[in-house]
Amino acid sequence: MTMKFFKSESNEFLTIETCPHMGLVVRRRESYDVAPALWGAPAITLADGVLREEDEFGTTIVRVVEAAAEDVIAAWGFDPRTAFWSKQHRQWIFPTK
Repeated sequence: MTMKFFKSESNEFLTIETCPHMGLVVRRRESYDVAPALWGAPAITLADGVLREEDEFGTTIVRVVEAAAEDVIAAWGFDPRTAFWSKQHRQWIFPTK
């Protein structure tokens, strides 16, 4: 999976991963407070700096620009590239150096 970092027009940082099985996966800071969704993922497209998420509740359209990984890490307090979900512990694991 390839992870890219973005910042929305409302100054929210997010990551977008390209997954061969699920397509685009968007994660916001609060995504790491809950278990990852196993089904019902929204239809996500990213074109010309516009992120569009469609799910059963409607459509969300957000303008985004690419951000530096260091800015996201500083804002979130961890590196999302190293975080992973532990099925055994039922929580996100954030490895430290």
